[in-house]
Amino acid sequence: MLLLILLIVMACLDYRILERKFLHLLSWMEESVNHVLVGSLLLVVLFLVSNVLLIPTSLLILGSGFVYVHVFGWIVGVTISSILVWLSQCIGATLSFLNGRYLLRNAVSHCTAKSKRFLIIEQIVEQNGFKVVLLLRLSPIVPYNL
Repeated sequence: MLLLILLIVMACLDYRILERKFLHLLSWMEESVNHVLVGSLLLVVLFLVSNVLLIPTSLLILGSGFVYVHVFGWIVGVTISSILVWLSQCIGATLSFLNGRYLLRNAVSHCTAKSKRFLIIEQIVEQNGFKVVLLLRLSPIVPYNL
């Protein structure tokens, strides 16, 4: 997580540092097929952690596309990267749902009992859950993993 935050800060300050890091990862993955598998697993784990902790994943999506296109070529690289990102996002969303449903339910219930705003939000979601989720997904202001 700290590494991801550091990479984001470095990207904001100087994109060439981030480019060197991706090129280093690229050369590491090109060395053997085993590194591609380990790199793919690390990418999935980074996506899962980022998704559960509500960290934006756009940098990871672009970076994975960059690396896989350079390792496998345009068609295969984009396909593999897209599949990995899609699977990671689905698993991360499921983990976030399970986390909210079972681990954080008592904390949310405690907050809703104290605050009228949380109570109103909970009532709206209970009555119109599908509409709320659909509108949140369509909104460009709200992050995808929220």
